Amino acid sequence: MKNDKPAINILVVDDQPLLLRLMARVLPSTDPSVEVVAAHTGREALEALEAHSFDLCFLDVGLPDMSGLMVMEKMRAISPETRIAVMTASHLTEAMKGQIREGAWAFIEKPFRLADIRKIVNNALIRTSRNLTGAHSRDVPRRL
Repeated sequence: MKNDKPAINILVVDDQPLLLRLMARVLPSTDPSVEVVAAHTGREALEALEAHSFDLCFLDVGLPDMSGLMVMEKMRAISPETRIAVMTASHLTEAMKGQIREGAWAFIEKPFRLADIRKIVNNALIRTSRNLTGAHSRDVPRRL
């Protein structure tokens, strides 16, 4: 039987190959229509965003070529409809927290639980009328 659901496109941006592989395996398990594109740098992320449309982006703050917050600003200009979930294991200054509050749809600290990632995906799907589990937007992890 053919799956007629439209693809759910997710961009994952992180410089840690292990995390990228983990997300590429876990996210499609949320729903078979999930398609994941991985980027190791901010530049790769912006190139992917110019070539494809994404429903959701998991974006690390610490990237090798530019700040994830700079990438977030550029992403919002290129694709304002893409929901951005900022991830970090780094200490955040108050200014950085303000930028994240202003520009991100969700925030998650590393290390994170896979359940938190699934909640973010499900809440993004609710917003795009592709609800999988009936999760509510109040379930989105947001700790700033």
